[in-house]
Amino acid sequence: MRRITKAAAEDVIEKLSLGAANRELAGYWLSLWQGNDPPQYERFDSARLSALVPNMMLFEVLPENHVTVRKAGIDLCRILREDLDGTDWVRPAPVRCHGVRMRNFSAVARGAAMIGRRRIAMAVGSTRYNEELVLPFAPRSDGTCPVIGHADWKMDYHLRFTAITDIENLAHDSILQFRKRASGDL
Repeated sequence: MRRITKAAAEDVIEKLSLGAANRELAGYWLSLWQGNDPPQYERFDSARLSALVPNMMLFEVLPENHVTVRKAGIDLCRILREDLDGTDWVRPAPVRCHGVRMRNFSAVARGAAMIGRRRIAMAVGSTRYNEELVLPFAPRSDGTCPVIGHADWKMDYHLRFTAITDIENLAHDSILQFRKRASGDL
């Protein structure tokens, strides 16, 4: 992970204009920093974010090699009709998106944040909107990096992934590098 500071991370998080749920995750993630040392996953207590857990995913990323889902929230698994724990997160993406997904998760593992916003057209009911936030933890000695993600959407249990007729990115996923503040900045 590139050396980043907590102040730089706070600056980026502030500029994201996150919804309430993702602000809660980002605030907790920022609280886990030890000075300017990025948070260790081992200090992460999902019970502190119990309302968010059904839509959270923990990934293990080895940059440019693999993105594995270690734990997936129950709502995400129900929507996708699949137990995601232990699965490769790159392979199920459309083939044309494999490189982008690997690149994005590798960037997060190296110290970036990722935000994605999407419009989701449903076969039944109104259009839904989703905001995804992905944040890194400190890398491990073996080169892997735990990464936490949260999808801020409320999907009815009876509306499964197969009821989605279209997913439109409202903008390309943004990879935001945490940069040190310039000297003299407040």
